[in-house]
Amino acid sequence: METRDEKATGPEQTNANRDAALQLEREKFEANRRFKERELVHQREELQLKQAGHRLSVEEVRRSGWRNPLVVAILAATVAAVGNGVVAVVNGSLQRTIEAQRAESERILEMIKTEGDSDKAAENLSFLLDAGLVHDPALAASLKSFLDQREPGTGPTLPGPRSSPSLLGGIVGPDDSVPVAALRGDHPVRSVAPAIGLLRFVEEDGYVLACSAFLTTGGFVVTAAHCVGDGSVLSIGDRNNTSTYKIDQAPVYVDNENDFAIFNTPSELPSEHPGIDVASYENGFAGQQLVGIYFRGDPTKLAVMSAGCSVVKVGSDRIYHLCDTGGGSAGAPLFSASGLRLVGMHHRRSQWGGEATSAELIAKAISNLEK
Repeated sequence: METRDEKATGPEQTNANRDAALQLEREKFEANRRFKERELVHQREELQLKQAGHRLSVEEVRRSGWRNPLVVAILAATVAAVGNGVVAVVNGSLQRTIEAQRAESERILEMIKTEGDSDKAAENLSFLLDAGLVHDPALAASLKSFLDQREPGTGPTLPGPRSSPSLLGGIVGPDDSVPVAALRGDHPVRSVAPAIGLLRFVEEDGYVLACSAFLTTGGFVVTAAHCVGDGSVLSIGDRNNTSTYKIDQAPVYVDNENDFAIFNTPSELPSEHPGIDVASYENGFAGQQLVGIYFRGDPTKLAVMSAGCSVVKVGSDRIYHLCDTGGGSAGAPLFSASGLRLVGMHHRRSQWGGEATSAELIAKAISNLEK
């Protein structure tokens, strides 16, 4: 039999159960809230760690990218390409400049191909200047100065295309050579002319080769290297007043590349005979007026002193000139018109006119022989 103390009544039991259930729900809610908060904190910390890791990865990529072999190779290729481009641009610019200068020089040369008419050549050059076809300021100024100072009837000329044989034959336009003997007795050319002689020898086929040669103050004979042969004889003088000397010895110096040879003076030649002072030579320059003294295969000694006898171009160990020459003139000395100092030795014709070995080269060879 149940008693009042052993078992609660119905309503009281119901209220107690509801309170216990609510308390339990509150505890569960509170536990769940704390769990959620801890979970949010954990997620926040995890996100921060991921963000920090991402920043480290980005920084590492940024730092390591420049050390990457592929990146380095790409950068090197880019630098090389840029460098090659710069070189190509510079080379192209220089090449265009060179071509322009070459075309300008050829244009000027075409203007003086007037068959010996120096006034017509000057008129053509003046046209180039007036038309603005000379683009190099320094060249234009030089041409203008030359034309302003030029005397009528003087100045360089070249033969036209149909006259090329005469150029190769040694005569540019009219023949400007004159016999030395026809000059007045006190003419300056007469003072150096006695040192120029006519050199001849018989080739194997019986052909007599004649060249010019000149004596030096050092006791040497200078001529063109292609004029050297056995049994050579040297004639000093002019026409009826000529002395001939046999050259028995081989040359003491031969430069085939620059086409000149040096002999010892024949022992029979009088020691007081005048010679050319090679040591006091003069370097040639474009436009320089020259004097040439030579033979053309016979005993008539000739001289060229015209305005057209001038340097047209200077090369390495060479000068190119427009002086009239001809067969037999190889080995002839060329002097400066002012001072009559040796400038070169004519030895052949070329597309530029006469070609001469520079006096400086000959002077150095003789200086070495004298040591």
